[in-house]
Amino acid sequence: DATGDDSNEIGGGKSTPIRSSQAIDMNRSRVRNVVSVELRRPLPVKGSLIVDVGFKPNRSDERRIDVKFDSCRLQLQNSPIDITFPLGIVGPTGWLR
Repeated sequence: DATGDDSNEIGGGKSTPIRSSQAIDMNRSRVRNVVSVELRRPLPVKGSLIVDVGFKPNRSDERRIDVKFDSCRLQLQNSPIDITFPLGIVGPTGWLR
């Protein structure tokens, strides 16, 4: 930002820059997105949000890929919190071009 501070404000606490990665498994038609963040205040916490997405080619438009969000997982380091939310039939769907 304009002040030269490269940290982000999340939930009222200072954090280090958010890191994200994406792994694409073409054989299983799966994508895993991992977002890692470290909060410094009010309490120091490191954690990750992991989102698993299934994909398949669209039958009517070869330029589109249909996607469905299958699960979301929250992991906090040094904590018993490791929760997976299976999204099942309520998982959001969409497409990419």
